[in-house]
Amino acid sequence: MTEIEGLFTSSQMIIIIWLVVFEAAVAIVGHIAKRTFDFHELANFLRDCVLPYIVGFAVVEYIGDVVPTFGFLVTVTFIFIILTLLSGVWRALGSFGVPVPKIVSR
Repeated sequence: MTEIEGLFTSSQMIIIIWLVVFEAAVAIVGHIAKRTFDFHELANFLRDCVLPYIVGFAVVEYIGDVVPTFGFLVTVTFIFIILTLLSGVWRALGSFGVPVPKIVSR
């Protein structure tokens, strides 16, 4: 059990979790300000963000621990997840008038 707990308490995982929380908070505040908040949309966000990013990164961390030759995948995956979450935060800030480039918007 401590091996599984270690996957979710690494410094990289903590950064991912805080970025997910920050992105969710900014998106919720933006939707409340626009009066378009919907719990169904929040549930979709959690399904689309929490499952692939947090659980997926834990699986990649585990594979990196078990098979050392795949250890580089942990770093590569972390970088891609961070870039994706930062673009999501930027996109959510777009609801407050922050200019969002086309490469970041969907």
